[in-house]
Amino acid sequence: MIARAGRENIRYSEFEIATIYLDSYKGVTIIDGVKILFYLIRWRMTH
Repeated sequence: MIARAGRENIRYSEFEIATIYLDSYKGVTIIDGVKILFYLIRWRMTH
């Protein structure tokens, strides 16, 4: 989103939010990582 905002010359700001984990799962699985990689490649090819 930040890369797209920069390309479109849109101003943005960042701020902290509190993170609350209600379960013990706090990581990214290998399957999640592959999905993220696929989406990044697809996004890069279309933009």
